[in-house]
Amino acid sequence: MFGVFKFLMDYTFNQSLEDIPVSLATLLQNTAPYFVVILSYLFFREKTTKIVLLSIMIGTFGCALMTGNVMAGTKLDFMGIVFALISAFSLGMYFIGSDRSNRAGYSPVNYLFYVLLVAMIIAIPFADLGKITSNILEPGMVGNSLALGIGMTLIPFYIMTWSAKYLDAPTVSMICVLEIVFATFVGAFYFNETIGVQDYVGMALMIISIYIIGKESIGGEKNPTEMEEGSED
Repeated sequence: MFGVFKFLMDYTFNQSLEDIPVSLATLLQNTAPYFVVILSYLFFREKTTKIVLLSIMIGTFGCALMTGNVMAGTKLDFMGIVFALISAFSLGMYFIGSDRSNRAGYSPVNYLFYVLLVAMIIAIPFADLGKITSNILEPGMVGNSLALGIGMTLIPFYIMTWSAKYLDAPTVSMICVLEIVFATFVGAFYFNETIGVQDYVGMALMIISIYIIGKESIGGEKNPTEMEEGSED
């Protein structure tokens, strides 16, 4: 089932890029931690602490600062926003699936294998296999294809799945939002993009949010999303 969400996550995100700016699509996809919190409560009755919610909100604000003023001077498309939110929902479901599979005793390798297998099978009808094959076989494309498939997909998703053995789903989803910080530095060093004061403030807020949620997760109970009995009584 979670392979379906892996396919939806990628497909809807790419669809959103046709209608809205990359910055807005990235910002909306990184609302995944909210979906993780909501879905964890709806499906498993796991409540989230106020500290975790605070850290998620701080991280979201930092993400918004780093993606810039995405609303100004841009014509926004409703379906583009919907697709980006579906991608965020699907990403949240992937995190929840990682957490559940680890709790059930499955290894991260098994979970990731079946997720990617199902996602690949679903994607076949939407793909031009002939064109993909010819492009991969072009000189210089083999290395790029391996880098994309292994370095940018397989390894990161394995690490995300493996980390669910030690951290709860909201924490893992929040840490993954840090990709925006690294993307900003990559853009600065490789594409000569300018990093402004607003970006640095956003980075600081995102790092603070990770510190808060990490301290709550490691210093508190094993799963901080579980109900805090003392706070409810």
